[in-house]
Amino acid sequence: MYTSLYLNKILQWAPLLYLMLKKKSCPHCDHAEESINNLLLSCVFARMFWSKLLQRVGLQFLATQIGEEFFDDWWALGKNQFEGWVSLQKGLNSLVTLGMWTL
Repeated sequence: MYTSLYLNKILQWAPLLYLMLKKKSCPHCDHAEESINNLLLSCVFARMFWSKLLQRVGLQFLATQIGEEFFDDWWALGKNQFEGWVSLQKGLNSLVTLGMWTL
């Protein structure tokens, strides 16, 4: 009896689950194809996140721009802004790592 109830529930949700698993677009904006660069950099929600986070610590000039495509290039550009300031580079690395984890 319980088996048939669970089977009925699974069959009711199967089409929706299939569509959810098949979907390959960004889970945040549903516009672009899901990729690591889109999720962390070019998605409108990711850009807004980085802008707000960096603004809170006074680094808004490092916020992502619309034309940037690759996350590692953006991160390297940010680290290059603090050439010779090892403690600031480490702080930025920590901030970006925590930001990636949050996104």
